[in-house]
Amino acid sequence: MNAAIYRNRGKTSLVAIFLLLVPTILSTSSCKTENSSTIMVLVDMSGTWFNNRNEAINRQLLTKVGTGLIDAAGQYPQPIDIRYLKIGSNSYLAPPLCDVRFVPKLFSGSCSRGSKTLHKMSHPECGLREYVVQDCLESVLHRRGEALTDISGAFAAAAKFAQSQGYSKKSLIVLSDMIEERKGKSIKIPDLKGFHVIILYRHLNRHTPDMTDENLIKWESWLKDAGVKRVTILPGLASSADLLTTHLLQEMQE
Repeated sequence: MNAAIYRNRGKTSLVAIFLLLVPTILSTSSCKTENSSTIMVLVDMSGTWFNNRNEAINRQLLTKVGTGLIDAAGQYPQPIDIRYLKIGSNSYLAPPLCDVRFVPKLFSGSCSRGSKTLHKMSHPECGLREYVVQDCLESVLHRRGEALTDISGAFAAAAKFAQSQGYSKKSLIVLSDMIEERKGKSIKIPDLKGFHVIILYRHLNRHTPDMTDENLIKWESWLKDAGVKRVTILPGLASSADLLTTHLLQEMQE
């Protein structure tokens, strides 16, 4: 007699079926906390960075980020959550700009472009690449700029999402001038232990290069004090999608 399955009056025992499913159930639940990953993008929606004058520049940058992100995502632990978060007037409480989970499957059945879970890396109707580089990009660009720049609140939102999932790999891309404006509130960085942060900054005309460099040095120090294991600072407009992919894949080597 098979130890896992026995028959009673022509019907397979429910107990036996449960015993067969236990390993699958356990392995599925462990993937969520031990073998999943995330790449999050913080997008500056403040009026000084996100405005009609800079729309073409923002489109170019978001396209490069989306392309570089997707080229790296296939080598991250699966499933992978890709989430775009807002840097605006109240970043911590704002819902994600874009939010999708990628779970690769050879046979995924029907496709839905608006699904929160995608199974194909590239597909006209339900591909991860098309969602990030096309749908998410247009969704972000059609939003309005905001009055304030709550960067630390956006970091706190990213930390909250990461803590709830227990990712094994966590990368964070920041698109901003890195000038915090929160109506007199002091900058407070949350616990970001285990994150790899890539800052793609844009120099503002109202700040000299020396002011920009000094500000970026401060942010690098604050982020490392918050537990970030590596901070990479790159000029947004001068950085290619391939360069972003290279830096994201460095996360896999640690």
